[in-house]
This record gives sequence, structure tokens and C-alpha cells, in this order.
Amino acid sequence: MTRPANTYGNSVDWINAATTGYGASIANQMSSIALIGRIPGYSSLSTEGQHAIAAQGATVDLGDAVGVSNIQTVGTIRARAAQRESDISQLEAATHSMDPAQHTEMATLQRINQALLIQLRTEQETNQILQGQALQLVIGQKVQQYNLKALFQTGNTYQENFNLVTPQQTSAGTQWAFHY
Repeated sequence: MTRPANTYGNSVDWINAATTGYGASIANQMSSIALIGRIPGYSSLSTEGQHAIAAQGATVDLGDAVGVSNIQTVGTIRARAAQRESDISQLEAATHSMDPAQHTEMATLQRINQALLIQLRTEQETNQILQGQALQLVIGQKVQQYNLKALFQTGNTYQENFNLVTPQQTSAGTQWAFHY
């Protein structure tokens, strides 16, 4: 991974977490805008207002948790990549070896077993990444749903306020009598 510029001194922790799997939570906190407790005036909001703010806060919290988990997963996989490459190289070398001890039935079965274990670990890591992507999609859908619901509520509030503030026209006010 190419190292970012680290202009404000907060991207190195994130890159290290994405490379090693360690410190993902701190790295996310350092590279994100922090929400420090509830917003001022939360308790004085209406029940609907509190629910709307709480729903947005939950979405942010869930998004942060999924992001931290994904950074940790990717970092752990990347940290193990060198060992995985070494294991594969050793299997390949033993397979192509001219040493007769590497061509016994037991040696061949052991290499097959090792290769299957590597494949299983790789599939497990792939599944972890796919689960993380699925969670990110769910969070994205939650954000879209929230925005759509907020739009409907804004439209409804606008219509209600419009009807209260704007005098309604009646047919009585529009009839003109002209006499010639």
C-alpha cells in the first residue's frame, strides 16, 4: 500500500492498522470526526426529534464499528500474506523436489493436506471480507433509508406548515360580478 502524505499526523495509524490489523479502533478515531456525547439540547427535543438524532447516531456508530472491523480484518490478512507466500513456496519446492523422500505417499498426502489448509484459510479470509462488505452495504442502505424518510418528513412538514400559514382560497373570493 502506498503511504499517504500524513499532512495532519493522523493517517499513519490507519495505514499501520490496515497493514497489520492492530490498533484499528484508535486509527479510526484518529482519522475521523469524533462525536463527543449527545448534542447540546438533545433532551429538550421532541420525542420525534430525539428519535431522529438517535437513529443518525446509531448509523454513525454502526458505520464506525464496521469500518474498524474491516480495517482489522484486512490488516490481519495482509500481515499474514508473507507467511502464506512462504508456505506456498515451500509446498511448491517440495512438490518439484528430486529428493525421493518428498515423493513418498505420506509426503504427498502431507503436502495435499497443507495445501487444503491454506485454501481453507484463504476462503475463510475471503468470507470475512465479504461479510464486511455486506455490512457496509447494510449501513449504506440504512443511510439511504434514513435520508428518504427524512425527505418524506420534510415534505410532510412543509405541506402542513404551508396549509397553516397560507390562507386557503375559496371560490367565493374568486367570483367577480360585472354588470354592463
